[in-house]
Amino acid sequence: SEPVYKLGLNFLSANALMELPLFENNGSFLLSVRRSYVDLISNGFYTKLFDNATGYEEQESPGMPGGKSGGRSIQGDNRPSFFFYDINSKVTWTPSDRDVLSVSFYSGKDKLDDSQEMENLSLRAFGDINGARESQELSDWGNLGGSLKWSRQWHDRFYSNFLLANSTYFSNFSKNSGFTLSSANDSVRVSRGARSFASEESNQINDLTFRMDNEWHVNGKHRLNTGMWISNVTTDYFATLNDTITTQDIEETSLQTSLYIDDSWQIIIPLKLTLGMRGTYYGQTDQAYFEPRVSMHYSISDQLSLKGAWGYYHQFIVNVTNEDVLNGSRDFWLVADENLRPGFSEHKILGISYENM
Repeated sequence: SEPVYKLGLNFLSANALMELPLFENNGSFLLSVRRSYVDLISNGFYTKLFDNATGYEEQESPGMPGGKSGGRSIQGDNRPSFFFYDINSKVTWTPSDRDVLSVSFYSGKDKLDDSQEMENLSLRAFGDINGARESQELSDWGNLGGSLKWSRQWHDRFYSNFLLANSTYFSNFSKNSGFTLSSANDSVRVSRGARSFASEESNQINDLTFRMDNEWHVNGKHRLNTGMWISNVTTDYFATLNDTITTQDIEETSLQTSLYIDDSWQIIIPLKLTLGMRGTYYGQTDQAYFEPRVSMHYSISDQLSLKGAWGYYHQFIVNVTNEDVLNGSRDFWLVADENLRPGFSEHKILGISYENM
């Protein structure tokens, strides 16, 4: 096969893709890159898009409330600056007709700078003093991951996939502010003294997983899937208040082991039924969790189908909403434990599908 090269550009970002044959056309290398550029080139499209979405107007007014402006104005361009990027790459090798090996890598990051600066704040009640307020607020979050996968066709009707993967999620937030007073003779900087936000916040999740999946086509109407999953997950959450007080410092590790089986069976021509069971042992609570599941698909006609499903589901990493204590990031992630119980849901689904093609 021939190499493939692609370039793309829009009002907010640019992207590039490259795919090359490897191993005498028994494999390939894929690289995809994307990045926004509004932080480098402040174009008019982004400015109009932000202003229309937020109702933002350039801040300029007669002065401070209460008639104490002294005729001066408040000025400042407080539109946030941001960028994002992501990189995808994959190497695939087919050493035989029954084997496929692949190595994948992903990196992505978003960064938001919502800093603000207000100038020409007049304080006439204190004499001929001018003021400027400066607030710095930075956020960044993203993911970094890699995997190694081996797919093997043991028989014409029996397949296996083996996956070893590691991923890291991170989220960081920092905020500080200050006020500058100036006169004709001198200038002094004083602390704003905010007490209600986290000066620094960071959250990280690391997931190391091994997974094996098997698929057995018993016959044309009967398919059996089995597999196992082992994950070691570590979460770390850290927060400080006003750069001096550590309010939270939580690091926990959990081990999760799962086995599953599901049987998909075309009982009669219009009806397909799938029965499954998943069992998980979770180390933090020292408990086993069982999750039965069932789904059905009934073809009323070639275009109209009736679908239904029911099942139990658990989630062993919990999203904690930050309401008011730190006033930093809105939420963060921790592994479940005896105090922060695993999430649970029962799904009941019924629907009708219509396809006109």
